[in-house]
Amino acid sequence: MTNRGAPGRTHGQTTGRSVRGGDLAPDLISALATESFDTLSKKFATTGRAVDFDFRAHCTTWTSRSDHFTHRMHRYPGRLTPYIPLYFLGVEGVAVTDGRLLDPFAGCGTVLVEAPVHPCHPMAAQGLEINPLARLIAKVKTTAIPRRAILDAWDRICEKHAADRSRRGLPDFPNKRHWFTETVEKRLARALRALDGLRDTDLRDFFLVAISSVVRQVALADPRVSVPVILNPQNFRDRETRRAIRAEITRRQDADPFTLLAAAVKSNLARLQSWVEAVSGTRCSAAVVGPDARTFALAPYISAGQMSSARSRRVAHVDLVLTSPPYANAQRYTRSLRLELFTLGYTTGTQDESALDKQQVGTERVSKGEIDSYFVASDSQCADKAIRSIRRDDPYRAAIVGKYVHDMAQVMRNCHAALTKGGHAVFVIGNNSVRGRVVNNAQILAELGVTAGFEEILRVKNRIPSRGLLTKRHPTAGVITHEHVVVLRKPSL
Repeated sequence: MTNRGAPGRTHGQTTGRSVRGGDLAPDLISALATESFDTLSKKFATTGRAVDFDFRAHCTTWTSRSDHFTHRMHRYPGRLTPYIPLYFLGVEGVAVTDGRLLDPFAGCGTVLVEAPVHPCHPMAAQGLEINPLARLIAKVKTTAIPRRAILDAWDRICEKHAADRSRRGLPDFPNKRHWFTETVEKRLARALRALDGLRDTDLRDFFLVAISSVVRQVALADPRVSVPVILNPQNFRDRETRRAIRAEITRRQDADPFTLLAAAVKSNLARLQSWVEAVSGTRCSAAVVGPDARTFALAPYISAGQMSSARSRRVAHVDLVLTSPPYANAQRYTRSLRLELFTLGYTTGTQDESALDKQQVGTERVSKGEIDSYFVASDSQCADKAIRSIRRDDPYRAAIVGKYVHDMAQVMRNCHAALTKGGHAVFVIGNNSVRGRVVNNAQILAELGVTAGFEEILRVKNRIPSRGLLTKRHPTAGVITHEHVVVLRKPSL
């Protein structure tokens, strides 16, 4: 039977346009990308300076990514634009048809989604990611599940939800009542309990992502800001806007997460089916295979974004590395995803949150006893100069940058070791500021890459079209408006 809010059982639902149904043939897409790449590379070789280029403008001649495949299953801070992987997967000699691609900072899976379905050079994609919620999202975005199985599971969830008479709420976490009314909190807990009967890992993961995706829709948090900030009408100047915000707060105080969950299940099912349809025409797949870019160690996926202990085997024999590393002192993913992490039980308090945050590359959590250890000379003169300058005003912030450079040097060595000869590594990074000093992350990565054995063949400057998730949190950090793409190549000899 079909329960309240159940997704419609019509056939052929898709979201967006298939990448294979664009206006240009794959050979022409590849020819245009390869020609522009060669032109950009020659200009960089001549000037030695980053070349301005608009990846979105180039790729929208043949495809659109407004709501395509599984990209918008779940919000995620600082998400990589799909147009950058789309572009490089079209470049002959950079991408390898049916080859192996690695994203060491997979995040919510943008590269993993795009690589297996590219019309020119589809590649099997592997990802590494330290954040368990991000791993869960990336895994669900790239896991084929029969449509009928999802619909049948939804029917059982609805029945279990309707029969639940418990008044238990979510486990305690800091400021729980600050973000959710008691009514909404108990409704969220009830929706989570409705998944208890699911034994299939893929199905349970799918519905966990759907529940997580509605958390911010029912929280009393400002939707304009990445990190949770209370929604306050007084923060808006326009009278009509303040009136609308008050109405929105009233709605959220009595919101029904299960109704929103039904809508999320319907749209996410359509998104997944569109990706499954596209990937069925290739021999490629995607998966999160490990937790840490600093080790490249493989680890089996268990469920709900959790992985078992890392094994001694490491990622190897990769044809292309394509990734967007975090920035030092710029974006705290655990803080931005705090409400989702609390609701799903990944963290239970500030101590858990701090522990998870400390694991991140680019973390702001450096202990006092470690500070001096990050002031030793690195493999980047640009980094050492910035650290010395910052240290004069703020040794702690300087140590944060020092740790970041230390970690990224290890990541760069891992990438070089894992890549096949002649393989490429593409890093998408922004230059940010710390204590008023510009930290030229693009130059730092290029220098780390050269020391690791790479040669830099291109650097591109791309304007970030949306700054909504790049908030300035405090005077020690700046707003990032542009990103640089550093392209490295491992010598063939």
